[in-house]
Amino acid sequence: MPQNMPQSLPEPSDIRPLFLHAAPPAGRSGAPASTDPGEFERALHLAVPAAPSALAPARDTARTFLRGFNVPETSVFDIVLSLEEACKNAIRFSGSQRDIDVTVAVTSREVRLVIRDHGVGFKPPEIDLSATPDLSDPQGRGLFLIHCLMDDVRIACDDGAIVTARKAVTH
Repeated sequence: MPQNMPQSLPEPSDIRPLFLHAAPPAGRSGAPASTDPGEFERALHLAVPAAPSALAPARDTARTFLRGFNVPETSVFDIVLSLEEACKNAIRFSGSQRDIDVTVAVTSREVRLVIRDHGVGFKPPEIDLSATPDLSDPQGRGLFLIHCLMDDVRIACDDGAIVTARKAVTH
């Protein structure tokens, strides 16, 4: 086997939930008080191997998690597709072999995604998320899709790229 070839790719079963965090309702156990007594947050944290084979289990895990909170199916589709596109970008462009950190947080009003790679990053001001991609180019649609599917998308560069996206939902 050539020296620069990996010995083996991660198997889909290698996706590792870091932890499932269920925060207490706002105002209890030291959590900040909220004006909405129904406010809550639950978060799923995943370590997704930087390999395409890890995307299906990440999608399935996030989809199951979101459905557990009665997130509308159209929103589940948008959120899971956005998660997948951000992870694909991390795999293709970050240059990192480290796991991609994924957080899916559900509150009574919204779902937030945070996808962080540990690669080379890029300069976010260079990207116009609303610009229609060149349809003749085989890549370059991921961030545009995320921008179209989610209510708010932010990109930062801090020891890799961080994509944060938010979608309002009603349960």
